[in-house]
Amino acid sequence: MNRQAVLDEIAAFQEGFKLSIRRLYGTTLGLPDELDHEATPLYRTVAAMFDYGVAGQHKPDSWLGQGDLLNPDFCDVEAFLSGLAGLAQFLDEDAVSVPVQSLRVARTAVARHVLEGGQRHTGFEDGLPAQGYLSIMEVALLANMDERSVRNATNPSATSPLATETLEKRTFVPIAEAKRWLAARKGFVPTTGLPGQAGDQVAVAPPALAPATLAALTQRAQAQGLAVDAFVHRLLQAT
Repeated sequence: MNRQAVLDEIAAFQEGFKLSIRRLYGTTLGLPDELDHEATPLYRTVAAMFDYGVAGQHKPDSWLGQGDLLNPDFCDVEAFLSGLAGLAQFLDEDAVSVPVQSLRVARTAVARHVLEGGQRHTGFEDGLPAQGYLSIMEVALLANMDERSVRNATNPSATSPLATETLEKRTFVPIAEAKRWLAARKGFVPTTGLPGQAGDQVAVAPPALAPATLAALTQRAQAQGLAVDAFVHRLLQAT
């Protein structure tokens, strides 16, 4: 999926949607004739959804927000895009297409948010738990695979099958299992920039020496008339 193609799609949708608004209200509700598409929360949030959901780039200061819950802009855009399918016939009167790529991006971003321990705002499927599980569709989105292939992978006879759980007669994938299975898929992009990952400034205490080891080093250092740290430094230089 191409980022610029997604953003071009949502920009074209915004322009066309003004016509649909005018048809209902007789006005564009104050929207300018030349809309700055890149400045709208819809455009910017879809861009952030792509960066996080598809490209796997976690940005603490992005529109995605922090913590378990999605931030308001993210929730609004997710709900709005999810509901557009029901307006397809109405939008078609103005030759406006439902932004299907943007909807896929939103669903992928939500799937990654849940994969990393967050809570979903709305369920794309009935009975989908708020957190702790992904649907087969969400696993397929993250793996960049079709849903049928992922369902085939749940067959116990498959190589390294994807384990599932049944909740109220629905099949879901526990987060730990989803992470295990996705890690081996070439189409999956791991999340980067999470707190505690390599590259973060996280203090790590040096390992403590066993008492016997420290005593042996001290004895050898004293035999050479050196302090322990100077003796260790000399050993390291010799290796």
